Amino acid sequence: MTDALEVQLSTLRQASDQLLHSTLQIGDSAAAIRAVLRELVALGYDAGGSFHLALNTDFEPQLETLARLKTQLDGTVYAVENAMIAHFPPLGALLNPSPLTYLLGSVRSAPEHVPVAVFDPDRYVSATNRALYDDLRANRDALAHEQTRLQTLIAQRAGLVEDLRALRNRDLSDPGGSAELQAQIQRIDGEIVRSQGEIERLHGQVETLTARLERVAPGLGANLAEIRQLEIGESSEAIKLYTEGCVNYIVHRIHIPPVLAHDAHLWNDIAAQNPQYGITQGSEPLPGSVLVMEREHSYADDLYGHVMYVERVDGDTVWVTDNLHAEPVKLADLTSETTGANITYLYLPWHTSA
Repeated sequence: MTDALEVQLSTLRQASDQLLHSTLQIGDSAAAIRAVLRELVALGYDAGGSFHLALNTDFEPQLETLARLKTQLDGTVYAVENAMIAHFPPLGALLNPSPLTYLLGSVRSAPEHVPVAVFDPDRYVSATNRALYDDLRANRDALAHEQTRLQTLIAQRAGLVEDLRALRNRDLSDPGGSAELQAQIQRIDGEIVRSQGEIERLHGQVETLTARLERVAPGLGANLAEIRQLEIGESSEAIKLYTEGCVNYIVHRIHIPPVLAHDAHLWNDIAAQNPQYGITQGSEPLPGSVLVMEREHSYADDLYGHVMYVERVDGDTVWVTDNLHAEPVKLADLTSETTGANITYLYLPWHTSA
């Protein structure tokens, strides 16, 4: 491989690395801008509707386009490298071609495209989930670093193979002279395999952490200013005084906005009607979520329904507390109806753990 060509390929590799980091930064910046615009809308500064238009703009296709461009750049570099290795000029017959043929045949192909994970555009993470979000960022940075390292290893391998071929054609009388280069190539092969495995592991971590955080991210229409106040305060003395039973238990455990402190079976409906609090719902129990039982549930009160606090989740085992159980108890020990249409979990973005 000529020095001029190697310089051009090095430039392409640097451009690919910069493109990845720029894509991540653009995603983070777009998310931060959306967070600011949402707060301005909530405060009434969007008379012309331009902020709403910006909030409804989907940045994901543009980010995906940048990611595809990075993949195309990587593919171009690897294709040129492999072509140069496989189509060397006929400078003479190899004394012992089999080791070199093996090495040439094992050149790695370009790694598959790894989608860039961009966390929820609201850019709100509660104190409860801050460590998880920091873990996501660390894994995402490590993934970008390992992808760059893999590209460097493949480039180093290509250079060593080129040196080996030149050495064999230059000195046909010394078949043992290439042993050191072969050993270096085999060592790099091992590092490439380990790097590819690490990339796969980190990619899985990023996807898992992103999915977990998105489960407790504020829903559409959330007012982040109000949510932040809910995170640092506690339920008002009025709703603590004038609520009873299971509802009273929950408002003492979590800062609950007054509009939500109603009959237990109505909590999921009221949450859906008040998107400003960003409360989302699902069928999966999460620590710090509120379990809402409809009046038709076998364990709930026929008139008021029931709410419970999810203390922790161990695999398929859900531990809850309520006004009748101050210490955590297994939900399955209280009722056989642990799933279905009569059970909903509320995820409070200022409190529920991902």
